[in-house]
Amino acid sequence: MPMTPTHFSPRRILVLHLGQLAEVVLSLPALNALRLRFPGSHITLAATSVGCQVVGMTTAVNDFLSVDSTQLSEVAKPWVLYRWVRFLRGIRQGGYDFTIDLHSYGRTNILAWLARAPVRLAARRQGHSLDLLFNLWPPKEDPRKHLVDRYFDVLRPLGIQPEDRRPRLRPHPDADARVEKRLRQKRHHQGQLLIGIHPSSGDLPYRWPVERFVDLGTRLIHNLEVDLLLLGGPRESKLVRDINRQLPGRTILLDDLTIPEIVSALTSCTVLISDDTGAANLAAAVGTPVLGLGLSFPHTPIGHEHVIIRPGGVISISVDEAFTSASRVITRDRTSTLFQ
Repeated sequence: MPMTPTHFSPRRILVLHLGQLAEVVLSLPALNALRLRFPGSHITLAATSVGCQVVGMTTAVNDFLSVDSTQLSEVAKPWVLYRWVRFLRGIRQGGYDFTIDLHSYGRTNILAWLARAPVRLAARRQGHSLDLLFNLWPPKEDPRKHLVDRYFDVLRPLGIQPEDRRPRLRPHPDADARVEKRLRQKRHHQGQLLIGIHPSSGDLPYRWPVERFVDLGTRLIHNLEVDLLLLGGPRESKLVRDINRQLPGRTILLDDLTIPEIVSALTSCTVLISDDTGAANLAAAVGTPVLGLGLSFPHTPIGHEHVIIRPGGVISISVDEAFTSASRVITRDRTSTLFQ
């Protein structure tokens, strides 16, 4: 029988979320609601290092257990194996009385069970979750819903309602200072709009080709007289460098950025153009409008200010189509600025 937490007041809560960047960002409203529901509880997040960096820019949790990789092929490396052992020890010895597996796969369900908490809650994902390991059950996952709402559904047995569905991040002052310094050193056209471009480093069939980013960037510079900010983390460094080499002037390259630095850079952008759901949701979380190239539901940014071209069909997006949409978003921003 599932438990009914009428007067449930856990002392130590463990939240597991081993999802990817976009998934962690889209869970922020649920994590913030959990904090409001249990303001006196000590909440620990177990996540990848990227996920911990994201949630570290909020006040939703008290501390973190992190791993660098969830890929089985990586665990064989000694330093990764050592961190996994430390991660598992933290789960096992944390003294938790409540565990929540937000993203919920079979292997993460086992991790939640290893915490030995008396109350255990997890997303019920069709074909992925091990319901028998839990005693507090939300409704089964509805694939028609946006991911933000699916995470709220996990917390429904706790009486939590989705009052604020927008992910929100607070940039780190130290990251702001580092990014601002680099921008001052590289930017020569003060007063011009700064358009961010963040390409995806995912599999080839799911990302926009480099040559189209080059063509789009060239048109934006020549026709709209904007500056371009090419940005990315370590995985995107080669891509943004390739794009930068083929573009005319008026470009700024910021590569090999940490997650907090990417967030700080995005706050300087008028618009972000990206085929990467992680970068798009980071931008939306700091209030920067997004032109999303082929971003698929349920990972699209929350908000009417964002424009998504051909969800799920990134390869079919032409440069003409992207430039037309980018021009409309940039013109809209310029017009709104006149009336502020």
